Amino acid sequence: MKRIEILGLQTIPEIKAGDDLAQIICDCAKNENAGINEKDILVLTSKIVSKALGLIRKKADVKVSKKAARISKNTGKDPIWVQMILDAGHKIIPWGEQ
Repeated sequence: MKRIEILGLQTIPEIKAGDDLAQIICDCAKNENAGINEKDILVLTSKIVSKALGLIRKKADVKVSKKAARISKNTGKDPIWVQMILDAGHKIIPWGEQ
């Protein structure tokens, strides 16, 4: 029988842009006596990765375009959220055009 064990690191500090996320994770795992072993699987949230990469924006700094406003109206999604998706270079494909 295979065994699965899930451990959550408790000492990860607040992550800032430019932080060495891999080193922080390794250090915290070592300090918590968990370590990281061959064949271990690490699961990270997109939020912690985005913070380390400096991909965090203030809503007040986002300028909503006409395109984002139109998509927002059609989808009911927050226009700022839609604009950030467009700014990140993602393409929004209308339903049925996949």
